[in-house]
Amino acid sequence: MRELQPSELLSLTGPSSGARPIALASSTPLSHPAHSHPPAMPAAGGGITPAFVLYALRRWGLVAAPIGLMLALLLAGGAWFYFTPQFRSSAWLKIENRKPVLVFKDDTESPIFVKTQVELLKSPLVLGRALAQADVARLPEVRAQDAPLEWLSRRISIKAMGESELFQVAYEGPDPESVPKIVNAVVEGYLKIQSELADNQVQRTIELLEKERERRSVDLDRLRENLKTLARTAAGKDPSGAGRADVVVNTHSPIGELQDRLTAAEVEREVQEARLKAFEEMAAKGELPSQVNVPKLVAESPTYERLRLEVEALKDKLKAAELVAATPDTNPAILRYRKDIERGEKLLEEQRESLKESVSKEVNTVAQDQQKTAVAQLKAEIGSQKMLEGLLKERIGKQREEMEAAGDHSLELEFARGELARAEEVYQRISERAVQLRTEMRAPARVTLLEAASAPVSPSVKDRMTKAGVGGTAGFFLPFLLAVLWEHRLKRCSDSDQLRNGISFPVLAEIVATPTRQAITGSGGQVADNDQSRRTFEESIHQLRTRLTLPDHLRDLRVIAVASAVSGEGKTSVATQLALSLARATHEPVLLIDSDMRAPDIHQIFDLPLGPGLAEVLDGRAKLETTIVRGASESVHLLTAGKLNRNPNELLSSESLSLILDQLRATYRYIVIDAPPLLAASEAFVPAKLADGVILCAMRDVSRMPQVKLARDRLVASGARALGVVLSGVPCQQYARNYGFYQYETSRDV
Repeated sequence: MRELQPSELLSLTGPSSGARPIALASSTPLSHPAHSHPPAMPAAGGGITPAFVLYALRRWGLVAAPIGLMLALLLAGGAWFYFTPQFRSSAWLKIENRKPVLVFKDDTESPIFVKTQVELLKSPLVLGRALAQADVARLPEVRAQDAPLEWLSRRISIKAMGESELFQVAYEGPDPESVPKIVNAVVEGYLKIQSELADNQVQRTIELLEKERERRSVDLDRLRENLKTLARTAAGKDPSGAGRADVVVNTHSPIGELQDRLTAAEVEREVQEARLKAFEEMAAKGELPSQVNVPKLVAESPTYERLRLEVEALKDKLKAAELVAATPDTNPAILRYRKDIERGEKLLEEQRESLKESVSKEVNTVAQDQQKTAVAQLKAEIGSQKMLEGLLKERIGKQREEMEAAGDHSLELEFARGELARAEEVYQRISERAVQLRTEMRAPARVTLLEAASAPVSPSVKDRMTKAGVGGTAGFFLPFLLAVLWEHRLKRCSDSDQLRNGISFPVLAEIVATPTRQAITGSGGQVADNDQSRRTFEESIHQLRTRLTLPDHLRDLRVIAVASAVSGEGKTSVATQLALSLARATHEPVLLIDSDMRAPDIHQIFDLPLGPGLAEVLDGRAKLETTIVRGASESVHLLTAGKLNRNPNELLSSESLSLILDQLRATYRYIVIDAPPLLAASEAFVPAKLADGVILCAMRDVSRMPQVKLARDRLVASGARALGVVLSGVPCQQYARNYGFYQYETSRDV
């Protein structure tokens, strides 16, 4: 709602004997529900909520929608036609969670095997081998890269397909012949390294077990010779045959059970020691893959990335300058760009090498920590087995001492036989474990290539459509986003709840937007105001008047100042209509004073000359009694602003205006002052403080919450009696929805 214009206000007037009174249609204030409607947008300083977004869309939707459609078409079309076709090729791998077996099940496999393989696929071990292949190294897109390893680590994609064991290795590029070569080179390099790592570790474990078996074979020969010697010695002492070499310790005796457990523990320790030694040898040779991608970490470094972007920006500027320059080889700007680019690339290379060194140290530290953890785990298992062996040997020794103490003299021979049997059992189990590992080496591969990459027939339409869709969507919603951000910046006032919560100030009333449209009614073609809009407007004015006159604590209210934060917020309209309503309700004249001498409006509304008025009275150029206009309306007398001849700050002093108001109080029951805007004119606080009460006006969708709050704070700080805030410009239909419309009829016979 804008400030009320003269033609709009006069359309609400009716004829009166000889004069043109400006009066509201006769009506009585009707019931007005006290409930408030839900807020349309958050309080000042609030965030962007769904309600706020709806409010911004309501204001800007009709403007943003066509602009958004045009932007959507432009961006979608640009993304579609200028999109560089990209060809995608992929290979499919199956990496099994559990190792396939032929005969023997292995319970010692790593729980992070699959994760390790994914990292191995992206590691320099694999990518370096792929780029070293002759047909890959000759590809134009590879040769164009300064750091091909880093480039490929960013472009290659390894994706797990859901929760399955399937993995997709993919690459996307502009050449349909190149993409499958790169993918297949990566997959081939990975399969070869993965097979070599697995086979080398198993083969080395087998070799160590064979060496241990040979050592134990020598021990077996020694134990057999010792047993024969003991048997010959005991043969003469034991005719019953106790010294026969084929007699062994009873396996169901306590010692036999302990020896069986000792045998199992010793075999397990030997296998773990073989695995540990194989792991340590491979780690010393650098054959274990690191799970950290050094080139990727270097490329993701903020320092390196910032420097790279600066060099790329210089290259773009160089290309643009070369396009417009007549002599590129002698142009000073182009030569300067080339020197800057050369210097930047040198710095970039130095930065890359420096970062590689530092990152490699960190990677080595991480790898060493990982290897130390694995070695510590194996050593802990070996230590546990050794401890178990020691305990078992100690228990066997105690059993032996107990049997010797009982007088059993054949124990030495019997224990020799048991020791030989246990050694043979260990030897046999080590041999079986080596055979088991050698057998399982021929088991199906744990990683299988299901499908190699092939040349794509057509570019990826999905990506093209996706980019066009993203561009179109972004273009369509961009105007709406800007509208929301703009409204959030302005923080306009939209409803009474927002005012109440945002500035902690009572809302006296909501004023309906002034009805300006007219309708043709009757056969005579006479023009009349829209009846419902007019009556709703009048009812909102009456509501404000009753809020000011009925409460007991406002009985002394006689001089009412109507102010606003800035101009254009409806204060003059509210002041004029409030004066009309007070006059009609009291049946006494009401004086309306225009103290806004910088931009006066009231004289235009009532079609009066600007002066003489308040300015002349304050300056002593005119008398108050002769300046008040009484003939413009039966119910409202006017004191126009008058013509200024000096600064209104100097003219409108507290003392001079106070004397005028004291003189007028003896004549008028109510005096309404149209005050200047509080933030724009400092003299506005003079009539505000001298009045019995001040109404602060805000206009829906125009006033800004920070300005209204600042005006309220300054008003209170000045010592003025602030009554509350009035929200004007409320649509008629919204007012009727919130409070209802209570129709009444007047009799034409009266």
